[in-house]
Amino acid sequence: MIESSKVSMRVPRWRPRVAPALLLAVLLGASAPSFGATMDRPLPLLSLADKVQGFPKASDGAGRVDVLWGNPKAKLVPVDEPGTGSSSGTGGTTGNIPDLTPAHPDARNTATCNYHGTTSPSDATYAKFASSLVGPKGNKGLTLQSQVEYHHVGGASVVIIENGAITQHHWYGCQDRPAARRTTANTIYSTASLSKFVSSIGLVIADRQKVIDLDRTVQSYANAYPNSLLADWVDDKFRGGTESYPQLIPVRRLLNHTAGLDTHSIGVWPPGDVPSMVDVFMGMDGHNDYFERGIEPLYTPKTRIEYSGGGFIVAEHILQLASPLAFKDYLKQNVFDAAGLSLSTFETAQTSMTNLARPYSCLSCGSGILQTTVKAASGLLANAREYAELVVALANGGVTSSGRRVMQQSDVNTILTPAANGASSFKPCSNPGATTTIDLGTSTVNVKGVELSIDLGTATETCVAGQYRRVLYDGSDWSGLGVELSTTIEADGYPRVVDHGGDEPGSRTYFKIDRSTGDGIVIMINGDVEWVDGDGLTYGAEPLMDEIKAAYAAAY
Repeated sequence: MIESSKVSMRVPRWRPRVAPALLLAVLLGASAPSFGATMDRPLPLLSLADKVQGFPKASDGAGRVDVLWGNPKAKLVPVDEPGTGSSSGTGGTTGNIPDLTPAHPDARNTATCNYHGTTSPSDATYAKFASSLVGPKGNKGLTLQSQVEYHHVGGASVVIIENGAITQHHWYGCQDRPAARRTTANTIYSTASLSKFVSSIGLVIADRQKVIDLDRTVQSYANAYPNSLLADWVDDKFRGGTESYPQLIPVRRLLNHTAGLDTHSIGVWPPGDVPSMVDVFMGMDGHNDYFERGIEPLYTPKTRIEYSGGGFIVAEHILQLASPLAFKDYLKQNVFDAAGLSLSTFETAQTSMTNLARPYSCLSCGSGILQTTVKAASGLLANAREYAELVVALANGGVTSSGRRVMQQSDVNTILTPAANGASSFKPCSNPGATTTIDLGTSTVNVKGVELSIDLGTATETCVAGQYRRVLYDGSDWSGLGVELSTTIEADGYPRVVDHGGDEPGSRTYFKIDRSTGDGIVIMINGDVEWVDGDGLTYGAEPLMDEIKAAYAAAY
């Protein structure tokens, strides 16, 4: 749960269903250079026989051998964590900021990638934060720079928000580690589920501009566009007991995960093997049955939260039906251009994007790009600082850190309104956080020909967003449009803390903003979510993310 004055340390529960074989195929396939062509880490004990075999054995110079680069079956040899680091200088320059902490012996291209860059002014709080990580073995005082190397990720970017303004932007490691191409201020990352917040901004703006109507139902849109994929999907997937469901699903319910739909996540795929929107909607063979049945109803709409990337794809399609612009172009014009963001995009990842952070695997050492052609759920490629501009707007009434208005206050309020049971009273209220108890009445059921009356008891409604609502829970949090919300309510009637996370092959991302203080953080990492070393401990982007979040909570 997100506490009102603490960073949420709960790992977001979305996790894409990924076929390991597919991921290894792209990381080892034609899109990645051959092992021999990219291996530039010194290997003092490399023999001709090793080269011929294609999986060279490396010695770290301390007697720890048999680290098999490129062999996905190999287990990495356990080593000690680096000790307390000494980071000399944390700001004021661009380029390599020295870090005296040794890198993990197995880190690749460390000579280039053991790196920290920033243009932010020197800041004691950031310096404390970035040198106080606690590693998997419990060692304290580790630097963020050294932990990027130690966790075998490609690189990372971190943006700090204070009092409603971006104050620090730092980048670490390499955006393409096998190619030894360093992370820069302009690096863009595959943001995974962080895409949903930005997609929601675009859809809320489209509602205000009357391009779409968030309160219009899926059935109504299907009727309006009878020859569309949406109409085909409604006819095919909603039958029998679920036939009426599309009449119960307004667009906003697609965005707060209460439409009752499945397809938890969309995933990313190797070029040439990327599912189309039709595949995602209607189902397809292949992809390890990832989309076998398409997007289908699971639960009665408006009754529970069921996280669904599929719901966002339905909303994306509705915008494309109603607008003359493609989804990606509508978002560019009304979100990115309005906010003055030139790097972030919903375009499909391409090898020609030289500033795109490549997914990096500690097992295969490859970095082939991964793609999705459907956008709203996980298709955003974003620069960390640019993303932070949009996060700031949640605390600044729709205005970015740079002073550009990207949303109206009413748009922000729509995003921050928590999902509630459709049977809520929705009575007006003016005392945020106040609760009231309602009687749910009775229900009649027939048991073996005998009608029985069942008392349904009572339910609690909370005054939030100006109405009494039976707010639905996602674990211990509430769910807004494309964001997770704390249960602490500010005086304006809306939740205090907003966050979301994302993970997919080769990418782990997170943001958080406290609207009361205007403080927050954006973190983007290109690397495997997690992997187990020979010592039995877990490494990778997921535990590195947890280390960064814990250090942030302690320092800020």
